[in-house]
Amino acid sequence: MIPHVEKKRAFIINFVYIAIILGLVYVFFKYLFWLTAPFLLSFLFAVILQKPLRFLDRKTKNKCQALWSISIVFI
Repeated sequence: MIPHVEKKRAFIINFVYIAIILGLVYVFFKYLFWLTAPFLLSFLFAVILQKPLRFLDRKTKNKCQALWSISIVFI
């Protein structure tokens, strides 16, 4: 095919692809963000608290794991 036609076709495909992604992001933040926010926030807390809990588990030889989890969350 003609090279400039291929460039135009590639540009249009990339533009439509980006437009679809931006549309999905807009719909997510407009309608679905507040439904998923508690889950995303709790996942963030779990990731942040994972290293301190592992450290305490190693130091106490896995004794009272639930107690450490609860105390770290309250701190």
